[in-house]
Amino acid sequence: MDQSPDNNKKNIVKLAHLYFQGGQWDKALAEYRKILVTDPEDMNTHNTLGDIYLKKNSFQVAYESYNKAANGFLSRGQADKAVQIYRKMVKIDTFKLTDEARAKVNFANNYIRLDDALKMEKVEEAIEILGGLKKIRADDPIIAPKLVELDCIIAELPVSVLQFQKIGDAFLKHNLFEKAQEMFKRITQINPNDISVRTNLAQVYLKQGSESDAKKEYLSIAEEALEKENLDQAFDFAQKAIALKSVEAHYVSGLIYFKRKKWTEAKNDFEQLLRIKVTHLGALLHLGLVLDTLNQPDKAEEIFHKALKVDQDDPQVQEAWIAFCIKHKDKETTIPYLTVLLDKAFSENNLERAVKLAKMILQLDPKLVFAHVKLIQMLQTQDDMNGAADACCALALVYEKQRKFTEAAECVEKALLLSPSNAEVLEKVLADLRYKASPPVAPVLTLVEEPIPAPVVIEKQAPVEVSQLHKVEPEEFFSQSNPLPKSEKTTQEIYEAQMATAEQCVRQGLLKAAIEIYQHLLDVNSGVIEVKRNTGEENDGFMKKLM
Repeated sequence: MDQSPDNNKKNIVKLAHLYFQGGQWDKALAEYRKILVTDPEDMNTHNTLGDIYLKKNSFQVAYESYNKAANGFLSRGQADKAVQIYRKMVKIDTFKLTDEARAKVNFANNYIRLDDALKMEKVEEAIEILGGLKKIRADDPIIAPKLVELDCIIAELPVSVLQFQKIGDAFLKHNLFEKAQEMFKRITQINPNDISVRTNLAQVYLKQGSESDAKKEYLSIAEEALEKENLDQAFDFAQKAIALKSVEAHYVSGLIYFKRKKWTEAKNDFEQLLRIKVTHLGALLHLGLVLDTLNQPDKAEEIFHKALKVDQDDPQVQEAWIAFCIKHKDKETTIPYLTVLLDKAFSENNLERAVKLAKMILQLDPKLVFAHVKLIQMLQTQDDMNGAADACCALALVYEKQRKFTEAAECVEKALLLSPSNAEVLEKVLADLRYKASPPVAPVLTLVEEPIPAPVVIEKQAPVEVSQLHKVEPEEFFSQSNPLPKSEKTTQEIYEAQMATAEQCVRQGLLKAAIEIYQHLLDVNSGVIEVKRNTGEENDGFMKKLM
C-alpha cells in the first residue's frame, strides 16, 4: 500500500471520492484503504468499501465491510445509519455468502421491517418485531434505540385508555414486560378503577419474576373490591394473592367468609393469619366474634382479651367486647367498663359514641339513674329534643317504679318542656304523678291566703355544653325544670296536704323528706305542737337510719 507523508486524510478522502465517482473501483479502493491505515474505526469508510466490493461482485467481502460499519454505528447508538447499511446488505446475493453471513443478512431484514413500521407509525407491528428480536437475541444493540423511537411515537398519540390498553397488551404478548408495565401504569393513572388493567399489571410482575409485586397488586384489588362489597371479585383476587403466599390476604378471605356466615372457613383464615401476625387487631376481633358464634365463649373471651391488650382504645374492639359481655349477662364486668368509656367519650367530646355507650349501660340495667341523666343531657347537646324527651319519660318510669313520684313528675315536666308534641298524653301522666307526689291537702296555718302565681312560661332550653356534662348531678339536673305550678287551695287544705305528704314519707321510709316538710310547717306555724312532736320523732328515726 503506497503511503505519502504529504497526503493527509482530507486529501485522501477527496481523491478516493473522485475515483469512486468515476467508477475507477480499484483506485478508489486503494485510497480508502489508506484511510483505514490511519483510522481503522472510520465507519463511513468501511461502508464505502462495502459499496466498492459490491460493485466488483466481491459479495462476501462486501458483506464483511457492511457488517463492520453497521456494528460500529450501532455501538455508537446511531441506529438510523446502521439500518441504512442493512438496507444495502440485504441486496447482496446470499447464495454467494457463507452460511453464517447468509443467516445474518436474513436476520437484518428484521431491522428493515422494524424501521419501516416505525416510519409508518405502525406501533403494534413494531412491537411484534421488537419482541421477536429480543426473543432471538436479548442483547441486540438495535432494540434499545428503536424502543426510544417507539416511545416518542406513543407519546404523540392522543391519550386514550383503549389505545394504551391495546399497546400494553401487545407489549405483554410479545414479552416486552417492562414496556407493558409502563403502559398499564399509565392507564391506572388515568382510570385507577380499571381492574382488567391492574390484573394485567400483576401478570407482568409475574412474568418478570416479581411475585412480591404481583401479590401486592392482587391484594390491593381484593381490598378495594371488598370495600365496595363486591365479594366475588374480592374473594377471587384474595385467593390469587394467597396462592403467592400473601399472609394479609387471609384477612380479606376471612372477612368474606365472615360476611357470608361461613364461620368455620372464616375461623381457619383468621387463625392462619394470626400464626404469622399475632397482634393483627382485625383478625383477633373477628376471630373472637366467630368463636362466640360457634358457641365457644371461653375461647372467644380469651381472644377478646388479646385484642384489648393490643389496643384497648379501639372502638370496634371495645364494642365487640361489650356486646359479648351483654350477651353473656356479665353486668359486673361490663357496667364499670362502659362507665369508664362513657367518661372518656365525654372528655373527648365524642357525643355520638357517648350516647351509644349510655344506651348500652341502660340495656344492661335500665334502673341506673346516672346513665339516664347523662343520656338526656347528651341528646340535648346534640339538639335531639325529641330523643331527650323520650329519655326523660324513660327516667320517669324508673322513678315511678321507685315510688319517687316528685322526681318522676319533674322528668315528665322536662319532657314537656323539651318536646311538647305529645303534650296531651304527658299532661295526663304529669297530673297523675303530681297527685301521687302530693295528694290534695290543706295549706299551712296562715290567715292570709297566698296570691295566685302568674302562669309559668316554658321556654326551650339551650343545649347543655359538653364541658358541663360531668358536673351535673341528678338533683342539679332536675332543678333546671320549672317548679310545679301551685294549686288554688285554702290555707287549711294546703296545711293538711303537707301533713299527709309528710306522713306518707314516713310510711315509705323517706325520713329526710318528712323532716324537711315538718320543718317547713314549723317555720310557718311555730305554735303547732303536733308538728313539733312529729318533727322530733322523725328526726330521731332519721338519725337512727344514718347510724
